[in-house]
Amino acid sequence: LEVDPCLLLEMLQFGAVHYPEDDPYRSRGYREWLFFSNPHGRARAVLVRCGDRLVGQAALIPVRFHAGGGAVRLDYFVVDVLTHPEYRNRRL
Repeated sequence: LEVDPCLLLEMLQFGAVHYPEDDPYRSRGYREWLFFSNPHGRARAVLVRCGDRLVGQAALIPVRFHAGGGAVRLDYFVVDVLTHPEYRNRRL
């Protein structure tokens, strides 16, 4: 799922429960750059919901690697892997 501004807001709210208030990862500006302005492409997300409630998330940040023979590969770094405390140890 490609991250859009509405999903970013939901992910920021969900992350606020998990990250300390002074953590730079809670910064909307940083996350907007990482998710929308990354020169390698837009971020994607893997979400786990229980009904309408977000209970798990992972953000996939695109990055291009130069491989042998001049080939370029698109891969992803996985960041912001969070699970709501009530849903941990459920193998989400």
